[in-house]
Amino acid sequence: MMIADGVLLIIVGIMCVVWRAASLAAIAMFIGAGFLVVGIIGVIDYITNLKLPGITGWMLFEAILDILVGLAFLCTPLAAGVVMTWLIAGAVVVGGIMQIAAALSARRAGGSKWWLFILSGVITLIFAILLFAYPTLIILLVGIFALVRGVYFIIGGCVLNKAAKQIQN
Repeated sequence: MMIADGVLLIIVGIMCVVWRAASLAAIAMFIGAGFLVVGIIGVIDYITNLKLPGITGWMLFEAILDILVGLAFLCTPLAAGVVMTWLIAGAVVVGGIMQIAAALSARRAGGSKWWLFILSGVITLIFAILLFAYPTLIILLVGIFALVRGVYFIIGGCVLNKAAKQIQN
């Protein structure tokens, strides 16, 4: 089974590396479909439970918002994928800034390895800038990860198969 998983990961990895924009759009469409389904279920849930205490118009608002987000992702998947990547990059920026802030605090406290936090924070910020500039970079990294993981699974599967045969003999 590990070998089959490895082959599948390699195929997905190759697809992500070769067709980065299409892969990013496909992920956005998958997420959009999820939002759409959740929103539709939310509307149905609101209508079904309208008379129960605690059911407010905000629940319907959230469900409609989910539907709108889902439709936006489905109608413009590449743009949605880029926006998703930018949101991730924004979170990475916050992480980089926090690492640098921690480094400065560690330096004031007399820590000896504070510069490692500065280095980590700067590398994190550079990565965020790259994500902002090249949104499909995230898919390239996912593809590379899938390729490496696929090879690992195939090797691990072969080793386990060999060990199982030795145990049987």
